Amino acid sequence: MSEKIDRIRMNRWGLKKQHLTAKSKGKNILEVVDDIIGLHATDPLSPYLSLYARLKHFNRQDLDEFWEGKKLLGKVRFVRKTVYVLPKENIPAAFAAIRSMLIPRADVYLTHLGLTHEEYLRLCQRILPLFKGRGLTAKEVKAELESVEHISPLLNLMCDQGSLIRGLQRAGWLSNLHTYYAMKDYFPDLDLDKITEEEARRYIVQQYLETFGPVTLEDVSWWTSFRKGEVKKILQQREKELCEVEISGLKRNYWMLKAERAHMESYREDIGEEVSLLPLLDPYLMGYKDRSRYLQPEYFPYIYDRGGNATSTILVNGEVKGVWDYKSGKGRSLKMHWFQEPGERILDITRNKAMELGEFIFGGDLEICCCRLMTPLSQRTLGGFMSPLKDNK
Repeated sequence: MSEKIDRIRMNRWGLKKQHLTAKSKGKNILEVVDDIIGLHATDPLSPYLSLYARLKHFNRQDLDEFWEGKKLLGKVRFVRKTVYVLPKENIPAAFAAIRSMLIPRADVYLTHLGLTHEEYLRLCQRILPLFKGRGLTAKEVKAELESVEHISPLLNLMCDQGSLIRGLQRAGWLSNLHTYYAMKDYFPDLDLDKITEEEARRYIVQQYLETFGPVTLEDVSWWTSFRKGEVKKILQQREKELCEVEISGLKRNYWMLKAERAHMESYREDIGEEVSLLPLLDPYLMGYKDRSRYLQPEYFPYIYDRGGNATSTILVNGEVKGVWDYKSGKGRSLKMHWFQEPGERILDITRNKAMELGEFIFGGDLEICCCRLMTPLSQRTLGGFMSPLKDNK
């Protein structure tokens, strides 16, 4: 018979695990990145804002130093075949876990580019020597190989296959134009073949349970993109370490590590009023297929698009209460849309957080305004989650 957990206690425990309470804020970038299993990095701004929400003191140069200065982090494709910033030691597991998923994707991509596999390999033999001892942008590679087309897609394929790796954006932290490096130069002591696919997937599921539990089978499968049958087998292999639980107000059964269950039960921190402005694709919002733990179902279309991508959210005590967005350039501002009118105290806290976030993003003050209406992301075009309050008043 499964045990029952109070949903509010579970959410507060989740905030603590995610370094999103005042007392759980991290002091070390590497520790936080490891604890939340990486930073979702499809959008260039998201890794910085995810860390800003979780660290006591954070400057964007801090991430750059850990990433390309100390080379303790790397940007690679990971779960759901999306791009993450991961600790260096977890990169072999990331490659091994999804390598077989990327092969069909690469074949389709090459066909789209009009290249055979043999032609692609010959191009790689021309491209890779250019990176010896230096980093290059796609534009710089194109300048040296004027006769070669589709440079950017080719470099991304080479990253997915482990011969190149994405570095910092030379045009600035808001740019998606990477500098690329040869993997063997960037991480000379990293062995991408040190772990098998089966071992890597077991390791990643274990990490996920430690970070996001309690979870459903569907949660694990959705986040990892592993098939449900494979996830079920991995969970069965760890059956003695797991317990089945129910969550008050929710209809599903959930799984979590017994050790985590004991820690949750002993957790007594009074978090007060915790407000976070999380960026789009933040790990807290992308961690679950079943979002009813922190979001009322009628608001799902306002937070997630049809592909499951999460937009930028206002999180209050572990529950999603609204959406935020920003406008740069002339008349820069930060907009907020609340699902329900918040109390004065929450509104004041959120406004202060918004002003601080504006200082972090823009280096100065900005106008704070509220949008009365919001078009659901389910009615927006592809990519609408990246600017959720655009044209809304």
